[in-house]
Amino acid sequence: MNYTKENSSYVEIINKDTGEIEYHKLIKVKDFKPTMKGGYQMIYKKDRDEIIFDLSSKAKLNVLFTIENMFTKNRKTVVINQTKLAKKLKLSVRLINTVVSYLLKADYLKMIGDKEFMLNPYFLVPYRADGLLLQKEWAEMTKLSVDTIRKLPEKELLRYKIYLQSDGWKDRANECKKLAKYKCDICGSVKDLEAHHKTYDNLYMELQEDLQCLCNECHKNTHKENQ
Repeated sequence: MNYTKENSSYVEIINKDTGEIEYHKLIKVKDFKPTMKGGYQMIYKKDRDEIIFDLSSKAKLNVLFTIENMFTKNRKTVVINQTKLAKKLKLSVRLINTVVSYLLKADYLKMIGDKEFMLNPYFLVPYRADGLLLQKEWAEMTKLSVDTIRKLPEKELLRYKIYLQSDGWKDRANECKKLAKYKCDICGSVKDLEAHHKTYDNLYMELQEDLQCLCNECHKNTHKENQ
């Protein structure tokens, strides 16, 4: 179900704690959006109002709204350069850092790479984005088990799952496949290729020597052997 239907009064929402579908009233608002070309963002008013109340000042809200509008239907993750954002908004870098730090603490944003962030779809869904799909993905991330990535501490599992959807990881994975000449390093297959972590020592900032190009079957077998 798409959250952007103009006549919808209520919407299906995945409860991130129980996994059950609930029905919530959907608030449509035209917010401060200097870079948005028409349309509406889908905002969960009660939860987001708490964020707005805490930030309170006009300058901090300007930062919030600008960051929100960086996310679009086709852009699940964005790079936030605090220095460039401060220059654009004519504010101090310290104030930008204060707002970003607060949004991270409030779980409004998640850092998934070097200056790369993801927006929590339980607060806001970008214009025309499939909100239910975004929330399902977010909910699935929170249900990961430690067995998924045995070398990572439990608190890192959510961040890791989000990171695997980021542009930064996709670029590194594509480069890994390219260097392997698009063949599995074990069996030579050219189908269903994936980038395998040989080590997690440089996680989120991987070097190519940390990765190995494997087909899906060899990737699964490698993880089974390492268990």
